[in-house]
Amino acid sequence: NSDSRPPMLRGVTALVSGGGSGLGAAVSRRIVEGGGRVLISDVNEAAGAGLAGALGPSAVFARTDCTSESEVEQALDLAESAFGCAISAAVSTAGVAAAAKTVNAKGKVHPLGSFESTLRVNVLGTF
Repeated sequence: NSDSRPPMLRGVTALVSGGGSGLGAAVSRRIVEGGGRVLISDVNEAAGAGLAGALGPSAVFARTDCTSESEVEQALDLAESAFGCAISAAVSTAGVAAAAKTVNAKGKVHPLGSFESTLRVNVLGTF
């Protein structure tokens, strides 16, 4: 076989959450470069769709909130439809950060909603 790509990625069909930018985009590129296919899952439509377009037919994009079971299911259905097979690997790179003191200098408490959102994406979103 004249294919010099590492065999570990050939034939892989992966979902990459947070795949539109940063580490997720690098992982998505590497999977395609290695002979795999990738479902780029991200809430950033411009970045995700742009990357999928640049990577060609081995990549598809689905605007997906990784904390939404129904949106993840729809993304998986899209991948199966586009690639003719189910996802064989998942890489969780979606993440958010809310930097704030628990209690600020004025005695105001950090909003619980912001902390809950961070936990949902960074912890539950990997499930």
